[in-house]
Amino acid sequence: MEIRRLGAAMGAEIVGVDLNALSDDAFSRIRDAFHTHQVIAIRNQSLPPAAQLAFSRRFGALEDQLNAHYTVPDYPEVLVLSNDLRDGKPIGLIDGGDFWHSDSSHREHPSMATILYAVKNPGVGGDTEFANM
Repeated sequence: MEIRRLGAAMGAEIVGVDLNALSDDAFSRIRDAFHTHQVIAIRNQSLPPAAQLAFSRRFGALEDQLNAHYTVPDYPEVLVLSNDLRDGKPIGLIDGGDFWHSDSSHREHPSMATILYAVKNPGVGGDTEFANM
């Protein structure tokens, strides 16, 4: 596994690891990288929902999704963010990233992190930006 700094202020990418077969030592290195860099991108993964949840739970308890209409069937903790339409209807939460926001800041006990798993990225735009407060 290799961890590479991405920016001057924050962010790192991690390559050379398979989250489907993650040792305790490798997870510790990932968690440490998150604490050091605040934002991490773990490249080249293929994670079905069950594997996404198993990885996410290693960081702690997961929160329930308030917009259950856009969760993955049989995986209510996995929220789908998408602007794609099927039969004229959104297949996921369509405006999940239109404006600056802090995930779960409305909750009494906000989550310590958000984990995004990109299945399809736009060729242009679609930038996700982060701020260190």
